[in-house]
Amino acid sequence: MKKIVLSIEGMTCSACSNGLEKYLNKQNGVINASVNLVLANATIDYDESILDQEKLEKYVKQAGFTSLRFI
Repeated sequence: MKKIVLSIEGMTCSACSNGLEKYLNKQNGVINASVNLVLANATIDYDESILDQEKLEKYVKQAGFTSLRFI
């Protein structure tokens, strides 16, 4: 298991952060995702044998947001 923190752009309300969190948690290989609206980031625990950073960024984009950088 690996943990990564992504800086997220485009969240404007709690519905945005809740929606992104639910979307990420449904993805295969994501063990746990927690999205913080105030800090504008997502902390993701994932199985590195299934996912990599590029795929996680793709999931964020598919949900309608932008991953600015990896912290």
